[in-house]
Amino acid sequence: MLEELIKINKQLQQEIIGRKQAEKTLEAECQRLHSLLDGMPGFVYLLAQDYNIRFSNLHFRKRFGGQKGLCYKVLHKLDEPCKGCPTFNVFSTRSPLTWERTYPDGTTFQVHAYPIFDLDGSPLVMVLGIDITRQKQAEETLRLSEERFSKAFQANPNIMGIIDAITDQFIDVNQAFLRFFGYQLQEVIGRTALELKLLANPGDYTQAKKTVQREGFIYNQEICLVLKSGEERVGIISVEVT
Repeated sequence: MLEELIKINKQLQQEIIGRKQAEKTLEAECQRLHSLLDGMPGFVYLLAQDYNIRFSNLHFRKRFGGQKGLCYKVLHKLDEPCKGCPTFNVFSTRSPLTWERTYPDGTTFQVHAYPIFDLDGSPLVMVLGIDITRQKQAEETLRLSEERFSKAFQANPNIMGIIDAITDQFIDVNQAFLRFFGYQLQEVIGRTALELKLLANPGDYTQAKKTVQREGFIYNQEICLVLKSGEERVGIISVEVT
């Protein structure tokens, strides 16, 4: 009987030691995970269905101040849940969701929400926010630049066209081009100068292309152009590769 008790006691001690080792391993893994999340350049938090933030990383705490609490209070300083909150759609659909949000300070985040489960099996949503402010600013700068170019391109009184260097097809032409040749825009885009028979001597186009490929440009070359009506007119062309 005594030997049996001693044997059981040893087994219990081994189980206790094994559990403690497992707990230490789990704790170490959690610490590594938290360190990884704290090192991320965006904010991360885990949200429960009762609006409580179960976890938040360092970036989140620096930006929003609170580590835990009700999401609408911590994130938006509100006294009640936000209407139409996209995060809570993930709880109902159990599908990932991505959207953009611009905060009052002007920063824009691309927000990703993923459905996950807590250790106890309760549903959570992991939210990851990546700062894309510079990207949005660059996109806006590019948009404005393209808009200014388009206005200048269309308003230019000289005949202008943009051609794909590989296919030789027109990508765009300005209003002066359309007025001069007598075409509609849809008749020109996607076609080549040879297909439209814009040159009286097709060989001029071949020679001009070789020169551009060799030199990168042509300036003030005299050439005979053909209008849609068939009328021929002599013009000066300049071409540059960009």
